[in-house]
Amino acid sequence: TDVDGLYGDVHEEESLISSLNLEEAHLILKSGELTAGMIPKITSIVEALESGVHDVRIMNGTFPHSLLLECFTDAGIGTVFYRD
Repeated sequence: TDVDGLYGDVHEEESLISSLNLEEAHLILKSGELTAGMIPKITSIVEALESGVHDVRIMNGTFPHSLLLECFTDAGIGTVFYRD
């Protein structure tokens, strides 16, 4: 995607959420706080996790080497959603 991940406050760059579990993803989806393209992203993530996928990541694919940074760094660069 062209966004860095899920933000606690879309206007505050420092509020990037590094990880959420399935229950937290459900709560955010039901909160009504999501807008625009983030609604189908989170909906799809919840469906994937409920279908058995272990984790899903939102990360900015327009950033140079984003996939490598996500895979080969401890912190990663986006938001990871996990089932457990």
